[in-house]
Amino acid sequence: FDESLDNTYTEIKQLLKSKNSDNDWVSAKIAELYYFGKGFTIESLAKEVGVSKSTVFLHIKSMRKQIKKNIKNPFDNKNE
Repeated sequence: FDESLDNTYTEIKQLLKSKNSDNDWVSAKIAELYYFGKGFTIESLAKEVGVSKSTVFLHIKSMRKQIKKNIKNPFDNKNE
């Protein structure tokens, strides 16, 4: 198992947890449920939370941008 993948997974979970006290807490919680929950699709998560699919999508998109901005992608290693 690749250690860098495990570290990245942990960093993403920590980033999402750190957002729980920010203005982005709703986006973080929805993204956490989507990425680490019970295998939700956007549609099933929207039904579970009680919001539209587009709302869920926009919250996930917002967190995905922050993840890309703040966490190094382990597959972008140019030395290999």
